Amino acid sequence: MKRERWAALVLGLLMIGSILGFASMSVRFSPKKTEIGPVIDRMLSPEEKAAILRTGKVLIEYGYQQKGTKAGLYLSFVQKYPQFAVLEIFLSNQTIDQLIGNQGRIIDLHNVTQESELFRIFCDNAVLKPKECLLESF
Repeated sequence: MKRERWAALVLGLLMIGSILGFASMSVRFSPKKTEIGPVIDRMLSPEEKAAILRTGKVLIEYGYQQKGTKAGLYLSFVQKYPQFAVLEIFLSNQTIDQLIGNQGRIIDLHNVTQESELFRIFCDNAVLKPKECLLESF
């Protein structure tokens, strides 16, 4: 009878130890979250882009050879809707002017010249939308 109690006690302690070990492992190896602001003035890695899109935000990519008025348009837009959009702005050999939205859909923004056009495209392709998008549809 004593042997059975000792065996049960040892097994119980092993089970408790494995639970504690598993719990501490998940705390130790959890990835650190990096906070990404609404304006990023460098080229993002594919992992960072995916992380932004997973939050439901749209990503406006603007790669320029010389900064023009488009940079101001995008900055103004993202500052109005920082919880819904992120601007990636960087110096590039070629002009990159696009919005990445719902399900990774890429929309060319080369012909967009006004904030109202950008807003319409944004509303059509965003997962998370401000109330202004919902009001515009009526």
